[in-house]
Amino acid sequence: MLVESQSLTSSDEVTLRSSNIAMPAQTLDATLELKKAFGAAAPYYEEQFNSLPPAKRMRGILWQSYLKYFRPGMKLLELNCGTGIDAIMLGHRGIHVHATDISEGMVEYTRKQIAASHLEAFVTTGLLPFDEISRLAGYQFDGAYSNLGGLNCAENLRPIALDLSELIPTGGTLILCIMPDFALWETLSFLLRGRIKKGFRRKAPGGVWANVYNHKVHTFYYSPSKVSEAFAPYFSCVEIGGLNIFTPPPTSTRAYTILGRSARLLEKLDDVLCRTYPFSHIGDHFYIVLRRTDVSLNS
Repeated sequence: MLVESQSLTSSDEVTLRSSNIAMPAQTLDATLELKKAFGAAAPYYEEQFNSLPPAKRMRGILWQSYLKYFRPGMKLLELNCGTGIDAIMLGHRGIHVHATDISEGMVEYTRKQIAASHLEAFVTTGLLPFDEISRLAGYQFDGAYSNLGGLNCAENLRPIALDLSELIPTGGTLILCIMPDFALWETLSFLLRGRIKKGFRRKAPGGVWANVYNHKVHTFYYSPSKVSEAFAPYFSCVEIGGLNIFTPPPTSTRAYTILGRSARLLEKLDDVLCRTYPFSHIGDHFYIVLRRTDVSLNS
């Protein structure tokens, strides 16, 4: 159901977008927990995630995709910038980035990194929850990106797609890194320990509650086809790549220790099959490259 003939009418789309403005109390509570969780994570994120060799490898693969599609002089929007590591990398390459996040702590950390890197001319920041992307109406970006499962905190991708369709012109590129609703390594590891329900937790309707620095974060998992469906017909899929398919998730340091040199062989297997279906769909994460079509919201 990538581009259905019975797609939403323009009035349906506008109604859907405006429905984001008034959030129910439950959604507000989840948003508050999200801010608290990632605010608490900010001081430790660099040390506890970005410093891990498997995480560096994973991010390096994503950076290759960024540099394949994004060029110096372009202006990009980043959703859930975290500590700003992606924006800093792109800024050093002459690419302008407006890095946004829901967490004040993450945005403040990013600002410090920008100043330390002397990249104020290339990287700006802003507090921006997913449901407020429309605040940027009137601005134009050559593309946008969201890394490492940030969009898994969104219960509905459709309003995000609609808002981004008004910020990115025809031909612009959108690169999203998302956790799918099935991860081969995760499922097998739980099944081998007899934890069947846990092995298929990503399939749970209504998402799951993840523990992030002692805060509960409502997490939703999306298959590549669901992402493509949510962004169609305003964006079309160009490329899908799986991350950590046969290798453990980057935070599974114990698994990497047990595997030893065997992990290198699994990494090579990942590299060979990452863009081949079904392997591209069953990693711990996947990235999807979408291109803005000429379909307008009001057409």
